[in-house]
Amino acid sequence: MTDDLLVFAEDIEAQSARVVRPWKVLIADDDDEVHVMTKLALADYHYLGQPISFLDSYSLAETISTLRENNDIALVLLDVVMDKPNAGLEIVKFLRETLNEHDTRIVLRTGEPGEAPERLVILQYDINDYKEKTELTATKLYTVVHTSIKSFCDIRTIRASRAGLNRIISEAASLYKNSSDRAFLRSAVEQLSNLMCSNPDVALLRRDGLNDTAAFHLSASGGFIRSIAGTGRFSLAEDLHAMDLLESDEMQLVHTAVLHKRAIKENGKLACTFTSERLGTFVLFFDGIDFLQSFDQAIIDIFLSHVCRAMENSTLQREIMETQREIIVKLGEVVEFRSRETSDHVHRVSQICGKIARALGYSDEAIEELELAAALHDLGKIGITDTILNKAGKLSDDEFKIMCEHTIIGQNILKNSSRRVFQLASVIAAEHHEKWDGSGYPLGKKGVEIDTAARIVAIADVYDALRSERAYKSAWTRQATCDHLKAEAGRHFDPLLLDQFFKVEPEINPLY
Repeated sequence: MTDDLLVFAEDIEAQSARVVRPWKVLIADDDDEVHVMTKLALADYHYLGQPISFLDSYSLAETISTLRENNDIALVLLDVVMDKPNAGLEIVKFLRETLNEHDTRIVLRTGEPGEAPERLVILQYDINDYKEKTELTATKLYTVVHTSIKSFCDIRTIRASRAGLNRIISEAASLYKNSSDRAFLRSAVEQLSNLMCSNPDVALLRRDGLNDTAAFHLSASGGFIRSIAGTGRFSLAEDLHAMDLLESDEMQLVHTAVLHKRAIKENGKLACTFTSERLGTFVLFFDGIDFLQSFDQAIIDIFLSHVCRAMENSTLQREIMETQREIIVKLGEVVEFRSRETSDHVHRVSQICGKIARALGYSDEAIEELELAAALHDLGKIGITDTILNKAGKLSDDEFKIMCEHTIIGQNILKNSSRRVFQLASVIAAEHHEKWDGSGYPLGKKGVEIDTAARIVAIADVYDALRSERAYKSAWTRQATCDHLKAEAGRHFDPLLLDQFFKVEPEINPLY
């Protein structure tokens, strides 16, 4: 090799001083001078701000051992003849077939071309270049190394992008499991951060529009920008004003991305936006992505488009659920109004059931279902006449039998629905007047024959009925109510559920 490369290398534009995952180049050659001269010629080489980290091997066995221990080698500068005449060819076969590694670039170098003719080698072995040592000057070596590392980088980028797309598809469902916008966005940010090869710090900001006049100057259109969720150094930076979170140059980058409505990268930082007509404009800000490639930005665009659609669908689904909840509660209130009882009874029974369920370790979803279903526990009263329903005095035996029918009426109204919440409400309506000892109605079920949800509602219903004023009685005191429930443990109520109720009763008492 000549020194012409050293002159050429001095003209290379200075690269970033930051060192991130150097490119690994394995020099496999039994000639120590080849190792020294190769390193000297490539000492100042950088690609995408990353230098070379050299690995050395001098024999077939040593090279194979090095390949086994490193799965991220970008380039192998491989001598054909080392301690065995075809050592280099055996190494190619080991790397491609045994390790099944096809990303690593292989440049075969030989001082004895007769031992491995070029045409034969390139046809029978998966190598990327073939050079005779006599023709490999420093300049040509530099060119070969640069094209090989660039090719390796491109292959890895495509592979990572493909993995990113697969992850977007496979993890899409997890976004919908979050019950709030904040949890949804945090999940999205964490997923997107995992897609990034450099795993940078990520912050998600939301632009709230023109309603905050104190901050008109903060963006191109005068909107207030606050943080929603983040990872890395932004993980605890929620609900902060963007100006308190970002440096001035970072704020300028965010404003530029909002104005141009596209991803903007500058000085190792990236800001990209996505907009929903229903939800407004969002900005993703990354710090520490000096070597983010254009293909990665395409993945970000795909991901953000997916997140935007998912957020809109999730918001719509949440609105449907909230509407359903309101309709169910209002339906329960209609029954209570008809019986001249305050509609607060429905809300309180639902809340009490939710607190008991939480003490039992129910999931948030199961708690919400129980709260909704509990609101319909007396729906069957809609089929009871006003004369009986609003009678101030004690019901006669015949009137009581008619009143008992509200459990079956409620069950029949709800049982044909395919919705889980109505199925649960049907069971609660039918069984919430059953008693632990079997003395309840309508079927005289006892113990664990009674559905757990109905047993919970029974406790909540009686507690609220006793502590509330009704047409036929005054409100009981807290102490008298608790004493009555304790006395009915094992008779009216499940004693284990009652124990859980008393654990949370201090949280329930403020409702009265």
